[in-house]
Amino acid sequence: MSNASEWAVRLKAFHEKQLDRPRRVYRLGRTKILLTRGHIACTLGAAFGAVSVDSPDWLFWVAAVGGFVGGKYFYPVPRSSVASPYGARELARKSPGDLDFMTPAEIRAYQFNVEFVQKGVTPLALGTEEALGRQREAVRTMSLATNTDAAMLAHLSLVDVKEHGRTADRHDLLNRRWLK
Repeated sequence: MSNASEWAVRLKAFHEKQLDRPRRVYRLGRTKILLTRGHIACTLGAAFGAVSVDSPDWLFWVAAVGGFVGGKYFYPVPRSSVASPYGARELARKSPGDLDFMTPAEIRAYQFNVEFVQKGVTPLALGTEEALGRQREAVRTMSLATNTDAAMLAHLSLVDVKEHGRTADRHDLLNRRWLK
């Protein structure tokens, strides 16, 4: 029984982690049904799997519903989305300076939210691609300059990456001045 409870706890932890991962959300026509790409893939995969083994009609519908429910659990609408059932999110336009204070995950969540609400908006018009590019370039240069693994800096905002570089410079200065 403990194995089943451990499995359930791990499954719940996975679901919680998926709720925090930003992803693009789609609306099915004019209905209130919200879908993500993973959710769509689970539903279609289960349906195509049932059709490919030449199963009866009832098994196709069971597989399609199972894929739909599984997709809703494994690829849920994230908490950061404006379409999230966990509370309404305000959506205001961000300036490039505001985007520099956001982490890459927050920038992606902002981009997906604006694209969901305003259908004709591109990432270039939002400035999110430029902000992500500035952040990636800062991570690359700071990781080379400070001999730090780029993966450690990749989740930080542009401002935090620059502050990491300034802190590393101060650390080197103190080492040279006092510890040699």
